[in-house]
Order: sequence, then structure tokens, then C-alpha cells
Amino acid sequence: HYARTANIEVQPNSIRRALLKGKDPGKDQSYFLSSVFQRQLSKAVFPLGDLLKSQVREIAKAKGLPTASRPESMGLCFVGQKEGRIDRFLADYIPPSPGPIVDLEGRVLGQHTGLWRYTIGQGARISGQLSKLFVAGKDHDRNAVIVVPGSDHPTLFSSSARTTAWHWISDEPPPQLQPTSSGLGSLSAQVKICYGERQTPCTATLNSDAGLHLTFQTPIRGVTPGQYAVLYDGDVCLGSGKLSWTDAMDKLNLVAGPSPYSAFTNTMFSFPRYLPLGRESDSRRELASLRHSLDTASPLVVHGLRTGAISEYQGRRFFSLQRDITGLLRELIKNEESTRWQMKHAKAVRNAIRIGCGDLEAIYLTLSITTATHAMNEGPLFLERTHQRRKYLDQAMRPSSASTGGSHYTRPSYSSHSRTNTNSTFED
Repeated sequence: HYARTANIEVQPNSIRRALLKGKDPGKDQSYFLSSVFQRQLSKAVFPLGDLLKSQVREIAKAKGLPTASRPESMGLCFVGQKEGRIDRFLADYIPPSPGPIVDLEGRVLGQHTGLWRYTIGQGARISGQLSKLFVAGKDHDRNAVIVVPGSDHPTLFSSSARTTAWHWISDEPPPQLQPTSSGLGSLSAQVKICYGERQTPCTATLNSDAGLHLTFQTPIRGVTPGQYAVLYDGDVCLGSGKLSWTDAMDKLNLVAGPSPYSAFTNTMFSFPRYLPLGRESDSRRELASLRHSLDTASPLVVHGLRTGAISEYQGRRFFSLQRDITGLLRELIKNEESTRWQMKHAKAVRNAIRIGCGDLEAIYLTLSITTATHAMNEGPLFLERTHQRRKYLDQAMRPSSASTGGSHYTRPSYSSHSRTNTNSTFED
């Protein structure tokens, strides 16, 4: 990553490891690292942080590396860069949910096949219109996409926003945010809403839910709930939080969509549609999807470990699985052209996918049990369902013999020097 670290004093006699922007402003990746923890940052080294990309290419050229002059790639490695590929990729895992495309007066201008295909500020591409239309909002209650004419329409801009619980890289908020005798404290900083966008000066104040209220010095176009806001103090990245509300939503009288917990719960009960187990030739796609699902669930697992919703054993198993699936996917891609490798390890790949899907489903189940405590007023029916789910969870997570596959799966050795160890057993 193009980023740097340094020790800074956040409080008198209190030193923390700070995350800094990379020297190359066009390649700075601190935005993507804004949710790291102190224990991770203290062990991280970023050799590229003090180099420009042009310098890295010169070093690669001097070393005779074949990537020295290779064109840059901005796409997802398992999807590709061409326009439209991401839609086709997601369509394999998210079922269509058609609905209307409407203007501010509620007139139907067209149809969409799923709200997930649209983000705030993008062009709507509706034929037969006199002017170009842009997405201003998504009404989850009506399953409708709301569009407005022109890229500079007022409803596309936000002057303020709120986030969920904020993650501070230093483990504590800056002293400026502490309440004072005159009221709430405030912090002047710069905010970045999306990677590649320019930073905007803002004022941040703490909410009662440990999130932040952000007031932008100049309105920002296309601010979307679900994106991450990242704060900077000069070159220092302070932390990040997920956007949950913008004042642009009030202009349209909208509410945010499902929370991450309810979305995961809904996903769990329709899990096979999102992570299909198909033919042998689909192994790479399924492994990539499984890795993506594991990466998506990772922040919730960390939160579950903090709150006690997820046991230490489940946490260890989850992150071990995440590491091994990533390694297996790397080996599969590396040997994709080798029919011999494919045949030799086909069973191990299928077992990894099967066990991985089962483990991930069990994690979702644990999270759904935790969040379902709000439904205690359902009485005996809720308690009975909870007991059944916990019983299933215990069975899914209990260590068992290799023959049952409960906590074991067979995987190929990742070492090129160990050809005979192709049936090594993964075990927590």
C-alpha cells in the first residue's frame, strides 16, 4: 500500500502509531486502511509510502522485473475492468428485484431490475428523455429509484451527514471533541467520502451513539449512505465511519436502507442463492465469492468478538478460514491452466467451498441470534426458535472427526516443495 506510519503524541505523555498519507497523492491508499487498529498498525511496514509510483517503476525496471512497464489495473481482480462486468458479476449472486424509476413528482419514467445497481449521483440512462437524468435517491419502502434532471440538481448535494460508531485509529477521539462548559466539542478536519475524490474541509461533532455529525464547508455531490467517510488532519488519517444519513435524504423524505445486521440476517436465510455450489468449472468464481463474503463479514466478526456475541473459538476459526480460502484461491488462479493440478485438487477445492459456506452461514446465524434479542416480546415462540438456532450452531461449530467434516476440511498444500502432502488437514 502507498501509505506511511509515524509515532505521534495524541495526549500529553500518550504516544500512538499514526497512519499517514503516501507521498504520491495520486496513489495514496490511506483511505482503504482507515479502519486498521493500533495492534495491526504497530506491526505494519509500508516500503512504498515514501516513493512516487514513477520511482517504483524505475526501481522495477533497474531490477529487470516484467511488471516495470505493465499498464495499471483499476478493476477487481476476479471481475475485470470493462464497464458492465461488475453488474454481471453481482447478478450471479443477487436475485433481481424490479421496481419503478420515478421523478420528484412520482411519475414513472422507467423500470429497474434492482436498487443495488444504482448509486447516488450516477447517470440513470433512461431513453426518450429530453435531458440527462441522474440518481438522487433510492426509496427502499417502494423499491423505487428517484431521478432528477441535470448533474447539478440541488438534491444531488449534501451539506451534512451522520455516521455510525466511528473508528479512531488512535483508539480514542481527539481532545477537541470532548464536551466543554460551552457545549459539545468540535473538530476541524478534512473529509474524504470516496477514494479518488478530493478532500473537503468539515466540522465534526460527536453523536450520542459514538458516531459523528459532519458539516461540510462546501456541499458534496453524490454522498451515499453505506459509503465510508474518512477524516484527515493534514497528512494524518484519523479514522473512519459508515455514513447512515445525509441531509439530501431529508430533501427527498427518505430513510436509509437495511442495517448491516438485518441485511446479513436476510442473506443467511437465502444463502444458497448468494453463494451457489455448482459445477467443477465454477470453482474459481465460487472461491472468489466466498472470499468476498468472508471479507465483508470480517468487520462484524470483529465487533462480535468485542461484544461477546461471537466466541473466541468462532473468531479463530473464521479468520483461519479467511486466510486459507485466500491462499487456495491464489493457488487456483496460479494453476488455472494446469489440467493436472485441477484434477488433483478438485476434491480439496470443493471441500473447502462446502465447509467454508457452512462456517460462514453459522457466523451469520450467530449474528442473527444476537440481533434478534430485540424481539423478546414474542415470548415462547422466540425462545423456541432461539433454542433451535443455538442447537444448530453448536452442531455446526463443535469440533468433529474428519469423516463428519464438521471442523475439518481437506486442502492442497500451498508449498511447491511438498507434493506428497496434498491431503493435509486444516484444524483449529
